[in-house]
Amino acid sequence: MNSMKIEIGNYRIQRADDLNIIIEEYRIPSLSKNPDIAAKQSHEKKWQLRGHYGNVEQALNKLIDLSLSEEEIQSVNELIEKIAELKLFVRDAFSPNT
Repeated sequence: MNSMKIEIGNYRIQRADDLNIIIEEYRIPSLSKNPDIAAKQSHEKKWQLRGHYGNVEQALNKLIDLSLSEEEIQSVNELIEKIAELKLFVRDAFSPNT
């Protein structure tokens, strides 16, 4: 089995098994609304599962969606520019020279 593991920003794409690709996000976990439980929870960043995907292309499309949801985009032109920028970033992350 191929052991693909690629980090792009706060996200990590890796092969979970022969049939699944997963995306994880490096972030502080959501805390419980119960103050007693929240006090015992870790406040340190850790890798958290964002989803399972059948192939790398699906995972990359989701990664672009996740990245776009973090942006404040005001126009169609900004959206097109940001998508192009993200695709270049992902392509560079997968290039063999990095």
